[in-house]
Amino acid sequence: MFTKTAKYYDEIYSFKDYSAETDAIRSIIKQEHPIARSILDVGCGTGEHARRLATDFAVDGIDLEPEFIKSAQSKVAPGTFSVADMRQFALGKRYDAVLCLFSSIGYLRQEREVTQAFTCKGNRSSSLS
Repeated sequence: MFTKTAKYYDEIYSFKDYSAETDAIRSIIKQEHPIARSILDVGCGTGEHARRLATDFAVDGIDLEPEFIKSAQSKVAPGTFSVADMRQFALGKRYDAVLCLFSSIGYLRQEREVTQAFTCKGNRSSSLS
């Protein structure tokens, strides 16, 4: 979807206040699951949220766009970032929190696709989503 524009993504969205957004996310996670240590960022894009959250959590991510995954991996070296579809993936790992930010879920246009995303083995976690 973003194949032709992936290299411009961070520049295009430079107006976003990622710091404020991740501060809010961090606060919610700490309030709802104080011992949370790991996050899966579904539709992670270029990894801007992940980069900021990685100061407090182990963050992994998935996205459909290979160029986004390359960018996210370079920003969060300890994380594992994979090209995957939120409707069908299995990472073989559980997470304390699962995020799907910046309206990524909106790319799923049919109810069955949303159901697939929420019931995917890779999405099962004992806490936030």
